Amino acid sequence: MRTAFDRVCEVLKPHHPIYAEFTIVALDDRSRDALHFYLHRNLGGLMPRIVPFEQYKADRLRETTGLLPLEEEEAFFRFHLLCRSQERTAVPEETAQLFSFLRLLNRFSVGREELRQLDRLTPEQWERLEGIFSLGEEYRQGLAKEGHFFLPFEEESFRSLGPRERDLFVGLPLLTPAHDSFLSKIPRGRLFVPEALFGPQFPQERPEYESAYHLVETYNLPKRTGAGQAIHVPEALYGEQKPDGPPLPNPSPRLSFSEITDRSALSALIAEEVNDFLRSRKPSEQMAILLLDEELAFYLWRFLFAPMGKEINFSPWLPFHHFSPAHRLSLAVSSGEDLSPLRESLLEEMRTSWPLLDPAEQAAYEAAISLCDALSRWRKELRQKGHSEEWRPLAQYLIRTKKLHLTGSREAPIQVLGLGETGGLSFSRALILPMDRDIFPHKPFRGPYLNAIHAPRIYRAQFEAHDLLLRQFLSLCDDVHIAARFDRQNGFSPSPYFAFLATEFGKEVRECVRLPEGFATLEEVPRIPSSEEIRQFLRSFGWSFHSLQLFFSCPYHFLLKYKEKLAPPPVLEEGEEEIQLHLGNILHEWASTLSQSPPALAHWRERFEEIWKEKVGTDSSPGEEYFSLHRIYKPIVLSYLEDIAQYEKDTGTLLLFADEGVRSEKWITSTFGKGTYQLRGRLDRIQPHAGKTLILDLKYKPASKLQEIPKKSSGGLASYLQEKGSLHEAHQLVVYTYLLKEEDQLSPSDLSAAFYALKETDPKSRLVSLPTEELEQLDSHMDQIARKLDEQGALEEFPPNYHSEQCRFCSYRPICGHPDGLSGGKA
Repeated sequence: MRTAFDRVCEVLKPHHPIYAEFTIVALDDRSRDALHFYLHRNLGGLMPRIVPFEQYKADRLRETTGLLPLEEEEAFFRFHLLCRSQERTAVPEETAQLFSFLRLLNRFSVGREELRQLDRLTPEQWERLEGIFSLGEEYRQGLAKEGHFFLPFEEESFRSLGPRERDLFVGLPLLTPAHDSFLSKIPRGRLFVPEALFGPQFPQERPEYESAYHLVETYNLPKRTGAGQAIHVPEALYGEQKPDGPPLPNPSPRLSFSEITDRSALSALIAEEVNDFLRSRKPSEQMAILLLDEELAFYLWRFLFAPMGKEINFSPWLPFHHFSPAHRLSLAVSSGEDLSPLRESLLEEMRTSWPLLDPAEQAAYEAAISLCDALSRWRKELRQKGHSEEWRPLAQYLIRTKKLHLTGSREAPIQVLGLGETGGLSFSRALILPMDRDIFPHKPFRGPYLNAIHAPRIYRAQFEAHDLLLRQFLSLCDDVHIAARFDRQNGFSPSPYFAFLATEFGKEVRECVRLPEGFATLEEVPRIPSSEEIRQFLRSFGWSFHSLQLFFSCPYHFLLKYKEKLAPPPVLEEGEEEIQLHLGNILHEWASTLSQSPPALAHWRERFEEIWKEKVGTDSSPGEEYFSLHRIYKPIVLSYLEDIAQYEKDTGTLLLFADEGVRSEKWITSTFGKGTYQLRGRLDRIQPHAGKTLILDLKYKPASKLQEIPKKSSGGLASYLQEKGSLHEAHQLVVYTYLLKEEDQLSPSDLSAAFYALKETDPKSRLVSLPTEELEQLDSHMDQIARKLDEQGALEEFPPNYHSEQCRFCSYRPICGHPDGLSGGKA
């Protein structure tokens, strides 16, 4: 099959080996890298200049105007300053909305006269619109005075230009008025558009969007349905069909359509398709994964694609703010510190740790260093103009919105691509997903002035462009699987386009339930029979809150862990849960020793670094898990502690950073149940507070993630244990307070206990206290726990509890025979 890229090669080959006088323009912008790879592999010699259409337009305007184009971030920075000087916007997010609106006006050449004809605009709306037009003109004039222009605002200027003699064009751009005018000037033989694939039978009902059929017919673009099949188009909907000429000999791709249940099933489907392809592929074959929802890019990269290394080329945009350099840059901006030390630190880390970084982390470091330079320059400029207060919110906005683009090998067997990046490369297998409603086609803008009612030509052009890109991709593939999510719980449903395509190609949509394979289900649930040995073990065991909680939730797990000393393989204990537990242990150790370096408010950071080095190691510690802790989690933890320290410093109310009377008890032991059972606990923080002795237990979570303590009217904690048969999170404070009461011979009225939610952003909600009425019943609570132990210990056998709240993420599931193994499902 001759692709558009093949036809470009045929035009260039007579000029071998020097092609430098030619400029090849990728009109759909994102296919530039694919085009460069293909020509470099198939031509050799001195390569032509290959540029995306946006760069080509900027270069042509620079030649004709003598002005220099501005990059996106620089242009937004200047526009935001203009808006703030006129008090049109308050925050960068508002500026971004206005900026996007003006870009749309300019891109589609929407002028005052066109909007005046709309009968739905009120005088107030027109007055606002007039102000927006004036703002755009003032912005353009201001840039021109400084010797610059911003390309999206100069579409009309480009409209008058035509192609140069040695310019070749590949693909088709979004058909704005300016692009339409330019295309009409490209001579026949210098425009190479990939074929679009259509099914043999269009549905009889017009879809909610516009297909690319009108576009293909209007511009006489190449199209096919496969081996000699005609395209049967409803004439009443699409008009009379033009003759296609001789049937194209190319076979149709094999298409299949599936509905999947949720995001986890989506990743499982991708993993299965990739594994099947890699097992059976021939040396030259490639598989493409066309990711229609690029918001899934980071999730799929982190959990699925990054470990594949050189087997994969990943092209979709990744959000910068998810990476450690972004967190550190955000912290530095928040504190107002000079960015130069951070820049030097990032450079040194990048130099020494480069082999340990995956491509996304490498791109994040490079982006952070580049952004440090830009933010430092803008900070100086803002200070000179007397707008220093604008720097911090603008910098944070740019950090949040910056995107990363990875550059991998186009020869990798697996190519993960965004829409429009495929160009003229062919693939033996392709997976397109998720084709959900409002994902493909994209949800149209529903705001005022330029919505689908006021300006239908804009949305028709956008929908046709997306449809064309997808159909061009389909024509280059041998075997295509298209999937959509049907997830009622999370609000995902297949796009109408999904059903339209299935009907057009005469395919049925099948339900596809893909979950990771679990372990085999045992015929009988395993049980541990009771014995006098076990009963004696329970009486002599040193109980803590966590072991009590585990025994009440799943005695089978408890006995395997504490009596049999049976541990699951380390691989089953890896993951986010283990990392959070490790961070919690570090914070507990830090909090318990904080008072050793008074004043704590001045020396907390130094003490944290000491504990971190002791528990984790240094930045140069080998291994990916250490790098992850240092570069990703440590800056996040420090950001929460910084906020707390600043609040306590500003208010003068010291709690976490208090010095006077603060102590810790590594372990306290006592008995309960009239001396039947042993109790032990580690109290990290004991300190005076509000006239009482406060037991403070740190939780590395927001307050909303703590279990709500039952109210007195509903029976409190006693009723919870009676009804649920398990301990409430607040029972941990009961256990700690009881231990301290017994150790120091105190009255419950002298004590208070609370959780401290470190991730809570509202200072007033960080302290979650145990109610006074629960403190007054300490002995009663412990007696109830002892009776529960008696009751549980008297059982004849101890089976696993598949209905426990802790079961879902338990690493013992393969051992206990859970029906769903590691899949995370319900029994």
